[in-house]
Order: sequence, then C-alpha cells, then structure tokens
Amino acid sequence: MHAVRVRHVSPHGPDYTRVHVIVPHAGVSLSQCVSACGAVPPMGAMASVICSGRHPDVPEIVYPGGVRPVALDPAGVVVQMVGCSVYVDVPYKCSFEQLQRTVIPAKLRHMGVHAFAVRGALARQDGRVACAGDVWGDNVASLWWTKLRVRVKHRLAPRTTRGLVCLQRRARARGLVQQYELV
Repeated sequence: MHAVRVRHVSPHGPDYTRVHVIVPHAGVSLSQCVSACGAVPPMGAMASVICSGRHPDVPEIVYPGGVRPVALDPAGVVVQMVGCSVYVDVPYKCSFEQLQRTVIPAKLRHMGVHAFAVRGALARQDGRVACAGDVWGDNVASLWWTKLRVRVKHRLAPRTTRGLVCLQRRARARGLVQQYELV
C-alpha cells in the first residue's frame, strides 16, 4: 500500500490536494498505479517511494522537485440504467467513494428508483467495476449503475417523459441552444 498526494483541479472551486491510497499489483509500474486513481503523473519525472515521518508504515510516492500528479475533477457523470440515464453533478472536493455512496444514490432516490437498486456500484461498458480513473478526467464519463453486478432497470413515469419532451420543444421554439438532449 502506498500513498500519493494529488493536486485536483476543480471546475467548482479552487485547486486542492488530496492523499490517495494505492495498492500496487505485481507487474504494474508506479505511474500506472497513479493513473488508476484518475491522476496524470508528471511528464518525464521518475517516481520514487519514500517513508515519511508522519506515517512510517505507509510509504509515499513522490516526484522530484515536489511536483505532484494532477487530476481533473469532473463536472458530472452520466449514470446509465436499462430504460433511462441521468446526469449527476459531482460536488466540490467529492471523492469517488462519496460519489458512489451518497451523491448518486441520492439522485436515484429522487428520480424514484427502487430502494433496493439505489445502493449499487458504477460499472464500465464491458461490465467490469469502475474505478476513480474512469470518472476523473477530461470527458464526461458514461457508466452503468449496477446492483450485484446486474444492470439496474428503471423507467421514467410517462408523465415525466411527456414533461421533458414539452420542455425540450419549448426551448427549441424559443431558440435556446442546448448541449444535451433531454429525451
């Protein structure tokens, strides 16, 4: 187990630093471990492992000159379910664990997803469990919401769908430009 200090660049507030704990696997470089937590290692810098005085039992990954890896905090993530999808805003200084345990379940509960399916986990398109590196980056991540590795099913109520279509038509009629289609 190693620790690495990462500088987070957020669209919601000033930059901040967070300590990430990484468990390296056999045959994986330190740079690949840092990339898995959603950070970009400094270009051309060789990582080294030191034991700090604060936590002697957890070695820390450091780079020469005090340069830190950088992670771009996402503005949001698209959570897909069988039948619909939803855009979830990622709050300032939100960790991947907080996103999965509180932010996404609160949004799904508000949408009316069944209480059993609200507690789940993010998964990639190929079905593997998602990690922080899948969410933190340049693009808006589109991941599946799963419960016990099975994709969650949810349908919006027909009147909700009609309301969204109506709002979309009014926005088009007024000439408002939208980045995302509602339905």
